[in-house]
Amino acid sequence: MRKAVSITGNSMDQVIGFLGDLNLAERLRREHEIDYRDFIVEWRIDLVRDLDLEKPRRDLERFQATCYSPSILTCRDPDQAGPDKETHFRGTEEQRVNILQTGIELEFAYVDVEHSNRHLIKPNGGKTIIIGSYHDFNGTPDYDVLKDEHDRMSGSPVDIVKMATMARSMEDSRNMMRLVKQSGRTPTIGICMGDYGKITRVLGPIYGGYLTFASLAEGRASAAGQMNAGELHEKIEKAVELYDAGKIKDPEDATVEDFERYCKLLDIKAA
Repeated sequence: MRKAVSITGNSMDQVIGFLGDLNLAERLRREHEIDYRDFIVEWRIDLVRDLDLEKPRRDLERFQATCYSPSILTCRDPDQAGPDKETHFRGTEEQRVNILQTGIELEFAYVDVEHSNRHLIKPNGGKTIIIGSYHDFNGTPDYDVLKDEHDRMSGSPVDIVKMATMARSMEDSRNMMRLVKQSGRTPTIGICMGDYGKITRVLGPIYGGYLTFASLAEGRASAAGQMNAGELHEKIEKAVELYDAGKIKDPEDATVEDFERYCKLLDIKAA
């Protein structure tokens, strides 16, 4: 099951330091029997404040030379970056698109681009996997609306569909998991943010989601409700056991009360 660790440093030196944090890697191995280098690494490059916006290639190459895992390059559109404007990308839209296109030219494993901006970048013949993403920080649409949006995105030239919404209830999380389970042949990442959405980060991969996201360590989350890598790893392993034992049902067969029970079984504080 794929897991991605989000790197959220606000300077290039900090980002490189996180990638080379051998003490953290050793702690993950010792406490959770995992190595962060076994994870895909998502780089939130939009958070870096000393990035060379005019000529980003050198900074991107520096990252690649240090990161030993497949990487997702994310430079979030401020319109889909959440309510905290202090963390928004500070360059122009032309500079933002150029950063993503440079990542494609350098053959990053993945590039995450807002689905509404997909037409602004040029693929490289499949060497870089394009994630078309959709974010709603205000709430989660009804299931039928979610599915219509997913179907629309699936029919466009992206390799993976990513949908991330804010959960205001456990019903929202259940609906997102229904979407993931029924996504068919379209590789899909479905996540709900916030406390109610934590369960989706654990159950998503079990229901067939392409990957889920974790923070590198406590206090370094890139989204509301994101767990650290060790905690997420442990909860997914426990959830797999419960699913195999029939104690976690497929979302179509589960009620909201079932999802609340799953949170208790997995020691997830839902709200």
